[in-house]
Amino acid sequence: KKIIGCDIGGVLRDNASGEPIEEAIESINILSKDSEIIFISKAKDAQKDKINEWLKKYGLSNHKIIFCETYEEKASIAKSEKINIMIDDKITVLSNMKNLNNIQKIWFCDDDQKINGTKKFNSDVFTYMKLIRIWKDVVDFILSI
Repeated sequence: KKIIGCDIGGVLRDNASGEPIEEAIESINILSKDSEIIFISKAKDAQKDKINEWLKKYGLSNHKIIFCETYEEKASIAKSEKINIMIDDKITVLSNMKNLNNIQKIWFCDDDQKINGTKKFNSDVFTYMKLIRIWKDVVDFILSI
C-alpha cells in the first residue's frame, strides 16, 4: 500500500482564493481508495483550526494530518511516516528529501516563471523530482507506479 504525503496550501487549496485547486478533492478521493493519505502542512497554531475546518468542509478530515513549524521538518515527518510519495509545491521541501531515495517526489507547480527559473538556475532538481502541473496527471502518475 502506498503512503502519500501531501501538502495543503498551494497543492489542495489555492492560496489566493482559499478554494480547492481544480480536481484536487476528487483526486485525493481516488488515490485514497488504494493508498493512505497523510497531509503534512507547515502552519502556525492560529492556522491549524482553519486548516482542519477547511479539510472538514471538503470531506477530507478522515485523513491523518501532521502540522509542523518549518519546511525542513517535512523530511523527517515523511521518513518517520514511511511515506513513498510526497506532493508539495515548494522545491525547498522536496530538495530536503533529496537523499530519501525511497520517496518519489512530486513538485506540484503550474507557474511557468517558477518552472523556467528552476530549469535555468537549479536544473539538477529535475533529476530527483517530477514536475506535475495538474491533479489529473498526478493521479495518472501515482496509479502507474
